[in-house]
Amino acid sequence: MYYITLLSMGCIALFRIGQYIYQKRESKKYEEKNYLRQKEEYRKLLKEREVRTEARIYEEEKFWNWISTNRLKSKDSYKHMMGLIKDQLLTFSAQELILLDNLLNKYYKTYYNKNIVGATQIIFHTTDIHCVYLLMNYLLFKGEVIFKNTCLNEHLINKLEVQEDIAPVTLSDIIHEVYWIKNKQLIPKAKRQKEAIQTINPYDDDDLAALFPDLWLRYS
Repeated sequence: MYYITLLSMGCIALFRIGQYIYQKRESKKYEEKNYLRQKEEYRKLLKEREVRTEARIYEEEKFWNWISTNRLKSKDSYKHMMGLIKDQLLTFSAQELILLDNLLNKYYKTYYNKNIVGATQIIFHTTDIHCVYLLMNYLLFKGEVIFKNTCLNEHLINKLEVQEDIAPVTLSDIIHEVYWIKNKQLIPKAKRQKEAIQTINPYDDDDLAALFPDLWLRYS
């Protein structure tokens, strides 16, 4: 009787192991199918994506007042500010989202420079364009004066200190996400910014250390 019980328990254990392996295999198949389906849907969306014809930008004074208000509400936290802004963007019209995105593209094009790339190299250890925009967004959320002056002044960049683990999400990312949520389509495609970026090459480490010694010591 004892051996029969052990045998029964062994059979049950083997059955459960087999069931677990089968479920895992089926789950993996489902995930792969789901991934392929989503990939195909995204390709379709890209093909159907409209070209942006709206060239106007969001009113700058209104934008900076909005940033200032949310900065105070979030107690200067990038993560909290992102949450507040996303909730508010859900009330924006499709046109307002496009105007706001146009304004950000203008700022990226105007204030993207080698010093910002160098600071990104030091702080995030990469020159990936999204990370450069992330640093620019961090400065942007500090207000108009800090954003514009720091982007253009290597001495202010040298004093820069990112005091929190900022979420790897930019305001542009949130705008595009909200546009999709509200309209079930991708935001119309804007003119690419990379043409102005490709000519900017990374600094060598020795040059970075010499140009931004304080920043280098903090993050290297």
